Amino acid sequence: PLSAPYQRKLFLRFDKEHVRTRHLPEWSPPEAWPLSFDEVGIVVNLVFRSRCAISGLRPQDPSRPQFCLCPLDEAGPPVLRNTLFVTLAAAAEHRERGVAAMPPALRRRIDGAFASALGVEGREGSARWRGGDCKGKGRGK
Repeated sequence: PLSAPYQRKLFLRFDKEHVRTRHLPEWSPPEAWPLSFDEVGIVVNLVFRSRCAISGLRPQDPSRPQFCLCPLDEAGPPVLRNTLFVTLAAAAEHRERGVAAMPPALRRRIDGAFASALGVEGREGSARWRGGDCKGKGRGK
């Protein structure tokens, strides 16, 4: 797993670039809540297992790739299931080409990683990772 300070750096960059630039309503359903710091650990360690979602490179690779979080679909909300852990080069190419140009096999692999790690329910599956029950519980409760 990646260190907490490194995950915090990833979170702060993603928050600054993708969350703060969007206006969210005062009340929104759980599936619309922006990515939290705890969910960065889920995306990086549980969903993508410390590998680039697109290329498969690891941070310890001899080429010393730099990583970031980037939205799977730029038009979608900055939430857990719409966040990729990728190298800077893969993120730039993904942003340029868009999700529509993603090869179907890669998209199935990414969807499968989310389904495997979180379960079919999406954000609800993150409660399984925490070992708790999320029914009736909101953020910060």
